[in-house]
Order: sequence, then C-alpha cells, then structure tokens
Amino acid sequence: MLTRSAQIHPTAEVAPDAIIGAGTLIWHQAQVREEVRIGEECIIGKGVYIDRGVIPGNRVKVQNYASLYHGAWIDDGVFIGPYACLANDKHPRAIRPDGRRKGPDDWTVGTIRIGYGAAIGAQATVLPGVTIGPWAPARSSAGTSPPTAWSSAIRPVSSALSAPVADG
Repeated sequence: MLTRSAQIHPTAEVAPDAIIGAGTLIWHQAQVREEVRIGEECIIGKGVYIDRGVIPGNRVKVQNYASLYHGAWIDDGVFIGPYACLANDKHPRAIRPDGRRKGPDDWTVGTIRIGYGAAIGAQATVLPGVTIGPWAPARSSAGTSPPTAWSSAIRPVSSALSAPVADG
C-alpha cells in the first residue's frame, strides 16, 4: 500500500503488500519484499535490498546497495551507509554436512535491533544477535587496523556472539 506522497522509481521492485509511508523516496533498482513496512519520510537508495518483514522506522536513510535481511528492526532516524549488511544467519552454509542443500528449516533467523538515531557506516556488517543503542555510531568494516574502542551502546544480545560491532 502506497501513500499518495511516496515516490518510487519505475525500476524499483516493491511487493504489493509492502506499506510505504508518506514522503518516502525509493530510488533506482531497490527491492522491497513482502510484509515490509517503511515509515514516513525515509530515503531508500539505489540498489537497496529490504528483505521480507523488515520494518524501518520514520526518517530512516538507507544508502545505496545496503542489504537489510529478515530479522532486522530499525528505529526512527537511523542512518545505514552504502553497502552495509544487516545479516541474519550466524552460521551461513549452502549445504548440510551430508552434502544436501540447506532449506528453511536448517537455520534460525537471527535478529538485529538498531536504536533511535544510530548510524551504521559504509560497508559495515552487523551480525545477528546484536543491539545497537540510540545514537550509537557503528563504523565501517573497512580498515587496516583493529578497532581501538568499543561503544557501550553496542552489545551482543546473546553471549554466543564473539564480538560486537565497533564504533567510530
């Protein structure tokens, strides 16, 4: 369902049941899947992929070619940089140990929560099981040295996660 003031580029693919808020702009070649509810006044950049059931809040900006997978929850005012990935599988594999292709029952969707006004840097990968708190910066994953500081606003939801996303 589209509101009158939402604008969607003709090359974007938006599922018929997706809800797009007033004033939202969806640019070239973006794909918005089923059960997505995008808030008001959002900007969804070129080539962005929003998987089924993801709910970006109001005034969220998702830069070009970012991927938001099922299980991500994004609060109002969040910035997601270009090529960022919000992953949903802690143990990705194409096949089972016996060599057969994995199916939907072979894994559990991991969740990510991004708080109000947070910023996710370019090319950052956010792993499932992570909560990023309000106004937290999460730096890009590109870089030559390990992070020197961790934001207290970023924490794993589960102790099974080995390292949180670094701030920057």
